[in-house]
Amino acid sequence: MLLLSLMLACGGDKADDGQDTGDTLTDSGATTDSGTSTDSGENGDSGDTEDTSPPDTQDAIRVTGQATWVLDFDEEGESNGFFDCTYARTYEGLQYLDQPYLCPDCEVQAGGTATMTEGEDCFAQISSAGPVRYEAWGFSQTGFFRSSPENQRLGELSEISLADEGEENPIGWSSDYDLTVGGTMNISAEGSFIWTTDPDTQLDLPGTGHSGPYTCGWPQNDPGTLEIDYTLADGSVFPNAQLRDQCGEQVSIWDLYGRYLIFDNTQPDCGPCKNMAASSEDFAAAMSTRGIEVMMVSLMGNGLSEPWVEPEPATVNSWVSAYGLQSPVLADRGFGYGLMPPYFDYDYGFPAWMIVAPDMTLIKGGVGFSTWDEMDAIITEHAGQ
Repeated sequence: MLLLSLMLACGGDKADDGQDTGDTLTDSGATTDSGTSTDSGENGDSGDTEDTSPPDTQDAIRVTGQATWVLDFDEEGESNGFFDCTYARTYEGLQYLDQPYLCPDCEVQAGGTATMTEGEDCFAQISSAGPVRYEAWGFSQTGFFRSSPENQRLGELSEISLADEGEENPIGWSSDYDLTVGGTMNISAEGSFIWTTDPDTQLDLPGTGHSGPYTCGWPQNDPGTLEIDYTLADGSVFPNAQLRDQCGEQVSIWDLYGRYLIFDNTQPDCGPCKNMAASSEDFAAAMSTRGIEVMMVSLMGNGLSEPWVEPEPATVNSWVSAYGLQSPVLADRGFGYGLMPPYFDYDYGFPAWMIVAPDMTLIKGGVGFSTWDEMDAIITEHAGQ
């Protein structure tokens, strides 16, 4: 799928795949347990009250690791000033539970600090990033995943057979890249990670829904029968997430069930995004006069240069105020930016939009905005008008 022209869509970076690459390259690389408790009586007898309420927290998992990268340039690359070398990093991370959409195949995701221990001059050939940075590491029983920076989709880098707690898990991967100045480079890595349970650190389990009415007045129509699926495809259920709205509350997307939803991955410095926001309320009102309820749900990043960054409340509120929006504007934390690009085969720009039916199934998506005609036609045909 080709991007629409620059007049209609703002370009954005591709989702990070977890590899170490930089501006010298033409492409990004290949990228609990709890039970019931029983109260004891005064005489040591077991009480008759069994607590069957679900737990609110779980023990955290900590992940530590290390890896050494090898850069191997061909003759043309070396003639352009590159040199073969190695660099190494250590990693310390703490499990997080509130962004499963960043790595649906991970059983554990952990965010933390990666520190370069040697080879800064080597790494400087391919990236301007400093020696200390955020990374997310994830794993399943059979795979190892990684990404940087925060809120990026994790890419699978290595097959593993997960070792027991406290034991080392060997990891390794290799990829080839073209250099922008000519030549090629192979980047390979070998290392290991260890996972351990930390009972002294408790993680809050993600909520199943908002408690009490939303301050902004959003509906609460989650039917409770939808099945989560983070692979976006026409006809599949659009996945759930909890994201902060303009009233400062976490909104459960499935609460918006029962109307046509236009999910708009938008950026505050994108011209077509502004045009779409400015006319969205008029479009919804026009559809309402025909008996079709439509709500736009904006998934807002922090700008074209960092669309994966969660915007500050002031950024969201300024957008709402500028365009008189009565619909949800949600601070994106990699939900739209992480999920949508694969649907578009990474031909991605802003705004990227998806039309979801009242039963929460995805109808169709597109990139760019000039008028509402295409979305009007899609919704009208689906509604049988």
